[in-house]
Amino acid sequence: MSCAIITPAFYKNVAKKTAKGKYNSGKHTKIDKNTIEKRPVKQTGEVFYDKYPSWAFKRFDFEHPKWGMSGNIENIEKIFKYLTGLEGQKWNEILFTRSGRNKNTRNHYIEMHRLAKNARDRAVDIKADEFDGLYSLALQSRLRVWGHIDGGVFFIIWIDPDHKVYPVD
Repeated sequence: MSCAIITPAFYKNVAKKTAKGKYNSGKHTKIDKNTIEKRPVKQTGEVFYDKYPSWAFKRFDFEHPKWGMSGNIENIEKIFKYLTGLEGQKWNEILFTRSGRNKNTRNHYIEMHRLAKNARDRAVDIKADEFDGLYSLALQSRLRVWGHIDGGVFFIIWIDPDHKVYPVD
């Protein structure tokens, strides 16, 4: 099934033709709201950016010693409070709001091949490798919640207390 959607990776990597007929990298380009990318979608194909989030644990990796529930008992209250706080925003606000010194997004999409090898291997084990990538929601400097979005519902897969699913150090 193919559906027209705008992915976070598209926003980041878009190239746009300038008035002089040249293409730029898109780094400082404003995106036209009507610009879309066509790609196969392994989720519902429904555009979810204008929806309010809800949360599901159907795909949660309870068994993982560090990214599952047992390795994150001390973070559960923080996570629930953070997710509850996001419920008043739409996905386009959550995923595309920029902040900090570098004006980067705190919450974003990461392609599966860019994840750490042990995360990719675990994704295969729990059959989460069917997705092209996962979304990361940043709670604190290193604490992340990972999952995929389907129809506005964020299916939580991992809780990453040390930023190891996608290390940046």
